[in-house]
Amino acid sequence: MAFRLPTIAPSFRSKSDRSASAGFVFRSELPVTSRWTMAPFMPHALRVKRSLDTTIDADGGLLAYELVANVSAKKFTVSSAWRDEASFAAWVGTDVHRSAMSTLGPKVSGGTFETETIEHEPTDDPPLA
Repeated sequence: MAFRLPTIAPSFRSKSDRSASAGFVFRSELPVTSRWTMAPFMPHALRVKRSLDTTIDADGGLLAYELVANVSAKKFTVSSAWRDEASFAAWVGTDVHRSAMSTLGPKVSGGTFETETIEHEPTDDPPLA
């Protein structure tokens, strides 16, 4: 009998904030040690997704995110754009994120993390459709 791991469909959410003059982008790629260690990641990944959805809806500084759980490649990828680094740091300090990282950190084989600050001219123009 074959065991099939659950999957999470790639998630993408965004909202417009054209009044800001800068933004903060964070990208992470978390490879896990084996496909069997993917299963414990799934409930945490779903909690993280719900937390990101709540943050974007509550105007917690999150402008966009993409979360991908790639079972065949044994990795989780998250890209997020924030109003500023302080908004990102506040979300990283939440119980949801701390719990996921403390539980799953030992099961990650390396990992890459990238940050970038983006400067642009603020505008009141409506976003392009």
